[in-house]
Amino acid sequence: MHNREVLRGAAAAMKVDTALTNKQTQENELSVFSAGPGVAEEKTDGEQRVFYVDGVRLAAWSAAGAKVSATDAAQFTRFMRYVPGGHPQLLERLATPPQLDALRAGHPCDASEDFSDAQILDTMLGKMECMLSTGRQVTLTTMLGGAYKDLGDLLLMQYDSARAWRSWDAGRRVSPALPNFEAVHKFEADLLAKNPQFF
Repeated sequence: MHNREVLRGAAAAMKVDTALTNKQTQENELSVFSAGPGVAEEKTDGEQRVFYVDGVRLAAWSAAGAKVSATDAAQFTRFMRYVPGGHPQLLERLATPPQLDALRAGHPCDASEDFSDAQILDTMLGKMECMLSTGRQVTLTTMLGGAYKDLGDLLLMQYDSARAWRSWDAGRRVSPALPNFEAVHKFEADLLAKNPQFF
């Protein structure tokens, strides 16, 4: 999705008139909003339901389609978003929101915030699964805190202790309870015990 966002920005910066410089076409091809949501309309044309955004026809499907389970609707919508694409508002309609709400209520997200070395993979996978199945955004606070911890470690290996501590301190301000910093706390305690004259 990040790559699609980059492509959207590149297409928007183009000075030539092509299909991809059209806002609605960009959104439909990349499944990413380029600005605020447009006006979405759904009309019946014979035996088809036709989907428009700001007057631009983007898709049509049979009005006689069969109802499916919330799980199947969610999986099909996810496939559409990540493979052929589709306008975000169109995909939301395909996903049958009332059924999805019931599915999400029955499968709450794993709320684990354990980013320790032993649990970081399970926690990240749980958060990604939650984001993909519910659309809820992943909280980046702990991941940003972990990035500061890793940057501090790298700086210390380069003998840049002043900048290492600035990075660790910034990370601890962002995520004070992050278990990753336990090693830093122990390191500081050991330094204080062995070299009290410097503190």
